[in-house]
Amino acid sequence: MPSLLAINKSDRAINDEMQDFLNRYPPLPRIDVRKYDFDRVCTDPEVLGIYALRSEWFAALIESNPSPPAERLHESAERSKASWLHRFVDDTWLPQESTHSEPFQMHLLHSGFAKNWFTKDWEDYVRQQEFTIGKDYTAMMAVTYGWLQELLTLRFYQALFSHIRNTNVVVNEGRYKDPVLTQILIDIGKQENFHRHFYLTAMRTTLKHRPDLKEEFIEALTKFDMPHIVMLPDCERYSAGKFAKHIGFDTKRTASDIASVVLELGGYEGMGRAAMLYSANHMPSPKDNVYAPFALAMPMAAKVPLLPLVAGIALKAYLPFIKNPDMSKEPFLYRLFDWFGKLDASHSKPQN
Repeated sequence: MPSLLAINKSDRAINDEMQDFLNRYPPLPRIDVRKYDFDRVCTDPEVLGIYALRSEWFAALIESNPSPPAERLHESAERSKASWLHRFVDDTWLPQESTHSEPFQMHLLHSGFAKNWFTKDWEDYVRQQEFTIGKDYTAMMAVTYGWLQELLTLRFYQALFSHIRNTNVVVNEGRYKDPVLTQILIDIGKQENFHRHFYLTAMRTTLKHRPDLKEEFIEALTKFDMPHIVMLPDCERYSAGKFAKHIGFDTKRTASDIASVVLELGGYEGMGRAAMLYSANHMPSPKDNVYAPFALAMPMAAKVPLLPLVAGIALKAYLPFIKNPDMSKEPFLYRLFDWFGKLDASHSKPQN
């Protein structure tokens, strides 16, 4: 454990580097819904497809209440005395996230798809839920959570964009049948990508100066849940995964993105521990916990670095024998972390 003097010196170095990062990258402009010509919205639900529209509705709801997550980020920043994280939330994250839901809502309403069921009651329902994720997080845990959440959100929006682009092009004009939604996804995607980049930079910077915080990095991974788990608790738990499946979410690319960063910052041992603990924390019941042999071996993992690596390879071999043909009901990250068993060289290349 480093001395208090060393910790203070390292924390100052982290703050200086992250403040410099924010100085070099001023916030992108907030999204102004008035820029979109909603008269050009496609009103035929068969053109975009029911799952694309439901995915958009789902995103509009989750994006409608960013204030509670912002409060959690501020609490994490306060625990770690991370003024750079306070600045990011106040100047960039919350102002931008506050503008993400309205374009989706306006598009859905103009499409005619959501007139009867995208109501004020749904928004009120989301706002009534307590955002419990990250209640005890440090800044390191908060940026780890933020990186993974923003990455998955970005890939979800990219999948929706590709779904529209690949299936609904007006051949004779070479234009999209719904140019409004494609532009909304481009605009929001740029901001989500910057948020992801900020969190990833914060993770790398923090662990460069404070390698003793690697356990917090791993702990945040093992506790991870997407926001809809607490913001829409009465909805079917894996509905987001089902939507993602139908719009062509690129699971392998996303898994590789995650694995490369976890391997870079945590090593194979950290990656294996994160996978085992995540599995143990998120299986529905001990009876169904096919990962139990690996989770029970967890106490040995810290002393035997090779064990998590062996567990990861064994996990990859073991998964095909699980009799669960409906993969849409399987927790999303199980499939992502399963991918880390493929120990190819590309996983050692950090994501920029």
